[in-house]
Amino acid sequence: MQRPRIRYAPDYVRTDGGEAGELASAYGLSPDPWQSDLLDVWLGRNAADKFVASKAGLSVPRQNGKNGVLEMRELYGLCSIGESILHTAHEVKTARKAFIRLAGFFENERQYPELAEMVVSIRRTNGQEAIYLNNGAQIEFSA
Repeated sequence: MQRPRIRYAPDYVRTDGGEAGELASAYGLSPDPWQSDLLDVWLGRNAADKFVASKAGLSVPRQNGKNGVLEMRELYGLCSIGESILHTAHEVKTARKAFIRLAGFFENERQYPELAEMVVSIRRTNGQEAIYLNNGAQIEFSA
């Protein structure tokens, strides 16, 4: 397995990483081994069933799957956990691209009817993009 040169990861009792990877794979986002490892850490839980990583950092060269692993984590958080997520980026165009990619899963009724059924609303106002789901989950995009 690919391992980073510098890695700090808190110990966990169990993880939702495998479930997140399976969900992502069902929608065409198959994680690479390093992405699976990262999902395991990001979604690792302690004995009290709380996430052990309250913060996460990631440094990966351009065009190597950072946005893909974020999409996997966000898709899982929205669909399976019902999280409220704030996705931020340094530039408006970067946040907008992330919104368009994630919204594409929820807007494609023919390919992903189960995701489309979850949508309460999708806000497209420039700079205020957001997706709201019927399980209480939401994701807002900001620069």
